[in-house]
Amino acid sequence: ITVPPFLMAVHAKNYDSMRWQSIYLAGAYYETAVHNRFLKILKDQPSQLVIDVGMNIGYYTMLAATLGHSVIGFEINPANLMRLCESLDLNQMGSPSPVAFFQRGVSNVDDQTLQLVVPKNPGQATFVVADSSPRAAGSSVDDSSVTTITLDTFAQQQGWLDPSSSSPTIPLLKIDVEGLEPEIILGARKLLQSGIVKNILTEYRDFSSENSRISFQFLLDSGYLLTEDDGTVMTREQSQALYNDVVHGRLHNESLKRILKAYFRKKQFYMDWWFSCPTCGTRASP
Repeated sequence: ITVPPFLMAVHAKNYDSMRWQSIYLAGAYYETAVHNRFLKILKDQPSQLVIDVGMNIGYYTMLAATLGHSVIGFEINPANLMRLCESLDLNQMGSPSPVAFFQRGVSNVDDQTLQLVVPKNPGQATFVVADSSPRAAGSSVDDSSVTTITLDTFAQQQGWLDPSSSSPTIPLLKIDVEGLEPEIILGARKLLQSGIVKNILTEYRDFSSENSRISFQFLLDSGYLLTEDDGTVMTREQSQALYNDVVHGRLHNESLKRILKAYFRKKQFYMDWWFSCPTCGTRASP
């Protein structure tokens, strides 16, 4: 039911009931707020490059491609990549494909070999170093392993950070990797300081962790500000105050009540953030 419409391949109900119900039965993704922000950023824009870190079965990748954009994506679960390939085929996005994807774990460390852990919800697949980390009940270590890469290293390999060459304008970087988002941001310092990424849609979970705090401050220092659903960009002071309120559990601060209402839904343990950079979109000196 999106405009324009597109077809999606989904897992069987007993493997991923959440997306089976929302996509297969309702024809719409369950993350309504993120979906609407995605459309607001990309709709009616000229063809550009979108980066999707944590593609899952590729809903947002397919949405971006259907809107006429090219996509570079990263996903660690091979079962999810199978569904993405089927969706590309269903929509006849073949040769040349607008989507390039990599089975790599994006992190703040390069070339670390990790084992894939797939819980009952395949969308929550993550990775561990060897067998050193405890696994949740019902989870299993997949036979496949992945190596990590930072977005800075990937950008350097693509030549995006070379001041003597032309670089793409990236209207949107989406990050959804089950709690490791701050590490990915910290592994993308050069890319995010280059001025070519205009918007970031990302989850944040453990707001009080050191990496969350450092990554949030880095984004503010790099010109990124929290943005409301209607596209209104907050000031740096408002962005910082909202983060502080979240860390300290001040969910009813009167001075930010209107802003907080847009972000909190039933006091969930995670929040979806929209960062935009008013001064980004053209090359700056890295």
